[in-house]
Amino acid sequence: MVSIFKRETLELTVEVEDRDGAKNLTDAEASWRLTVPFGDDILEKDTSDNDLNIINEEEGLIELYLSSDDTDIDAGTYRHIMRVIDVDARNQVVLFEDFEVKETHE
Repeated sequence: MVSIFKRETLELTVEVEDRDGAKNLTDAEASWRLTVPFGDDILEKDTSDNDLNIINEEEGLIELYLSSDDTDIDAGTYRHIMRVIDVDARNQVVLFEDFEVKETHE
């Protein structure tokens, strides 16, 4: 689970693996979304944005960046999901977990 304070920035690196180890992400696309569990999307990013990048194709590393504006949302527990579509058009969920936003500590 990711846990942050409201209006914090976040850099999250995700390592994508398959049964043989690190998944080669050459020519892959990735998307990420933050949702209310069983509800609407709050925030979306994909590799066409500068906020979601495949930083090492051979090692299967993806980096997500969220700005303080991105995390300026109501405190609560959300769900975040990352998908990868590889060069062979296989769609794989590589991250699915809770994402907690806490009230800003002042």
